[in-house]
Amino acid sequence: MILNKFHHLMKKVDVNGWTALHYAAKFNQIETVNVLLSKDNSVGYVFASNDDALTALHIAIMHGQLRVAKEILSHCPDCWEMVTYKNENILHLAIENEQQEVLEFILDTSWASELINKKDEDGNTALHHYVGTKNLKGCNLVNHPWVDRSAFNKKGLTPLDIVTRETEQLTTRQSLKHELLTPSAGTNFWRVFPEQPDEASGVGERDNAQTFMVITTLILTVSFVAGFTIPGGYDSSKDNAGMAILGKRASFVAFVV
Repeated sequence: MILNKFHHLMKKVDVNGWTALHYAAKFNQIETVNVLLSKDNSVGYVFASNDDALTALHIAIMHGQLRVAKEILSHCPDCWEMVTYKNENILHLAIENEQQEVLEFILDTSWASELINKKDEDGNTALHHYVGTKNLKGCNLVNHPWVDRSAFNKKGLTPLDIVTRETEQLTTRQSLKHELLTPSAGTNFWRVFPEQPDEASGVGERDNAQTFMVITTLILTVSFVAGFTIPGGYDSSKDNAGMAILGKRASFVAFVV
């Protein structure tokens, strides 16, 4: 009755940017989700501007509401592409919140290949998050045919680096992940670990930047001069001023060509 008379309320948001659909998704109100989306499926694409750009699908994924997630996708089949302000997709969110059933559903979809190696704002793929989880069962993401096991994040770390550094005493599952990742992600003998940043003020980075700028300027200067230097030089006589001294030699013409 409310929707028939006040249709505009569907897209009204609260202080967090949540619509009624966001709340229906969080509390697993699948019938309400169906009613709202049947009335206007565009509400499924509304993101919470004050809450990390979360959509109703994101909320359902985070809370493990698989039936609600499927219902939303049936009305909004392409909303799985939407990401948060941190550039996290639904696969990132399912793993971070350790939602096993939701994770397995996503990995079985045809569009999983589009999500599996996408990076968040820190350069982490789904696998970077996956290796650090405690409660997810099995290693289905590690064994997935589309996953990039050797992807680097912005700190220069691969998923293997993360699981290796996580703790000195690995659990059984962590040991299995380590064993599966090692062949494709290299060994500790050749992978380069990034140095810790200067805790004071980043002076080291500024000094390096200035050094690189000087080197770059020198290289560009020498390259520019070399590019305009003619073998043999130029004629400075009055009649032929500015002409190449070797201009009439066949070897010089061949050089220019």
